[in-house]
Amino acid sequence: MRKALTKFSSAASTVATHARDDRGLTTVEYGVCTVAAAGLSGILIKLLTSDAAKDLIWSVIQSAISMFAG
Repeated sequence: MRKALTKFSSAASTVATHARDDRGLTTVEYGVCTVAAAGLSGILIKLLTSDAAKDLIWSVIQSAISMFAG
């Protein structure tokens, strides 16, 4: 019985040690941010290549040119 308790205590100590260990946390955060950035860039590319966005950007450029040109 005492041997079983010692094994349980040792296992609990190991789990507690690994629960506090956050050495890989930074790597995971970079991974999540990279995936989020890739998803956002995909959405932006799709949005900016749409006809409505092209028309909007072109009208803004034309307005800016007409303000400076007279």
